[in-house]
Amino acid sequence: MAEAIRKDAMMTKLYFDLLNSPAEAHSSIQKSLSVQAISTTVPILEFPSETVYAYASYINALSIGQRIDPAFTQSLTSAISNLAGRPIAVSDIYQKIHETTLRTPVEMGVRPNSITFEEYQATINQQAINMVQDMQDGDKGEKVEALQANMQFLYGQEINTDFIARNELAAGQRAKTVAIVQGHITIGYGFDTFVHEASELNSLNLVGSTRQKVLPALQLSTSDPGFWSVYALLGQSLTDDDGLLLFSAKARAVVQRIASNQFAGKWNGLPPAIKTVALDLYYQYGQTGNFPKFQQAINSHDWPAVIHELRNWNGVPNDPLQFITKRLEERAKYLAISFNYEQ
Repeated sequence: MAEAIRKDAMMTKLYFDLLNSPAEAHSSIQKSLSVQAISTTVPILEFPSETVYAYASYINALSIGQRIDPAFTQSLTSAISNLAGRPIAVSDIYQKIHETTLRTPVEMGVRPNSITFEEYQATINQQAINMVQDMQDGDKGEKVEALQANMQFLYGQEINTDFIARNELAAGQRAKTVAIVQGHITIGYGFDTFVHEASELNSLNLVGSTRQKVLPALQLSTSDPGFWSVYALLGQSLTDDDGLLLFSAKARAVVQRIASNQFAGKWNGLPPAIKTVALDLYYQYGQTGNFPKFQQAINSHDWPAVIHELRNWNGVPNDPLQFITKRLEERAKYLAISFNYEQ
C-alpha cells in the first residue's frame, strides 16, 4: 500500500514537472514560437539523391529537428528527463529514428520533400511523448537509452533502416501500429508476435514494460479465445518507443546473427546496400534462414549475381503474380540502383 502511495506521489510530481517545464518541451511548443518560425518550410531529406528510392544519406546527416532548431533536442531532453525522473541524454539518433514516419513517404514519392516546423514538432511530440502511458510504464529513460543504443549500432553499420521499415509497414504509419496479418498480431515494423517465444523475447534485451506488454501476444492467433482482449490492450498501451524498440532490437539481433553465421568473416567488408538488403531478407524470413546461392553470391562479392538471385528466387524468373515477388524486386532494384547498374 505504501509503495502504491509513493508511486502515485511520484507520478503526480512528474505530471506537474511536465506542466511547469518549458512550453517547447511538450505538445504546446508552438506557443513559444513566432508565427514566422512555425510556418517556415524546410526539406525533410537534406541531401536527396537523384533516385530517391535508394536514398540513405540521412544516416550520416543531422536529424530534421537539428536542422530546423538545435534547441528542439534540448526541449525534448527536458520532457523525457521529467518523465524518467532523472537526466536522460537524448541524442540526435532518437529524433532520427522517430523521423522515419516523415522520411518514408518522401522516399516512396507519396508526399513532397518539405515540412513546416509546426508540422514537425507536432509529429515528433506525439510520437516521443505519451505522458500518461510513459508514466504508467515507469521506464521511459531505460527505453530511450535502449532504443538509442540499438540505432547507434545499426547506423554504425550504415544500414538503411528506412528500407526495412517501408517494406514492413505502409510509409508514414507509426511504430505503435497494431495490425492483424494472416491471423497474427503484428506490431509496427513487422514484429510478428506469433513467431516469437518468451526466451527469444528475453534475448532481445527489451525494457520491462515493453516486454510485459508483448508477452501475452506471443504465439497467439485469432483462433485463441483471448486473442481479441490481448489485441485491444496492445492497441491501448503500446507507445511509439515500444514499437521502435521492438523493431531496432530485432534488427540488431538479426545483424549480429547473420554477421557471425551466414556471412562470417565477410560481413564487415560488405557495402552498406548489401547489408541493408541482407538484413531485410533475414528480418522477414528469420535470422536462421539458409539461402545458399544468395549467401554465396554475397560472400563472393558478386553483386550482379546477388541481383540475379533475387529476381530468380526459385531458379527461374519470379512470377509477377506471386506475393513474394514484389519485395524480392524491391531488394533487387535497391541494389541495382545503389551500384549504378540501373537508373
